This record gives sequence, structure tokens and C-alpha cells, in this order.
Amino acid sequence: MKIKWKQSIGIGALLVLFTAAATLRAESLTFADNDQMLQLEPNEELTLELQGNPTTGYTWVVQTCDEKLLRQDSEAEYDPDSNLLGAGGCFTFTFQAVAPGETTLILGYQRPWEKDKPPEKTFSLHLQIQAAE
Repeated sequence: MKIKWKQSIGIGALLVLFTAAATLRAESLTFADNDQMLQLEPNEELTLELQGNPTTGYTWVVQTCDEKLLRQDSEAEYDPDSNLLGAGGCFTFTFQAVAPGETTLILGYQRPWEKDKPPEKTFSLHLQIQAAE
């Protein structure tokens, strides 16, 4: 009987870990989450971590964001993968849900001076911001 009790505690602990991982995933998204749907509540924070290399001239730029529903908290931060010259790294964007509604957030990986050229790649996220209960 004690073995079954210990097994059920182990299974319960695993469920808690999986639930926590699912919650964290919604808060910090990567390019693997491109074109997904996400539900947020007002005042909930969303973090995007997108790989890039500004030494090539490319940077991630917010192309579409309904600022009435989703506000970008600050400029993107860049963290290089190493101290080597020309190394790539990660651009981190932080947003906050402001009001209920549906919107699509789109970012483009592009050179800012190439206005007539489409982005090298895009990242989009379909958001449903729920009304506060």
C-alpha cells in the first residue's frame, strides 16, 4: 500500500511540474511558437525571445500591434550568445495586455533601411485577451 501512495505522490508532482511548464511557456515564447493562438488576461505580461544577429544589419521590428489591446513595455533588449565578433543572440520583447479583445502581433526580421523589401522572416501571434472577471 505504501508503494502505491508514493507512486501517486510522484505522479502528482509530475502533474504540477507539467502545469508550471505550460504556464511559463505562455509567458516566454520563441520562434517555435510562430503563428499560434494565445489567451491572455488584462495586465498579463508576454515575453518574446527571438534569435537574430544585428551585425548582419537585421533586427526584429514590430510591424503590427494594436496598442489599445497590447502595449510594448520597452524597446527590445539584445543579448549576444558570446563575446565573439559577429555572434548572434536573442532579441527579447516584453508586452502587456491592456484591454479585452482579439489582435494579431506581427514582427519582421529585416534591415530597417530596406523599406521596399519584405522581411527575411516574420513571427506572428494571434491573441485573445479575455475580459477581467
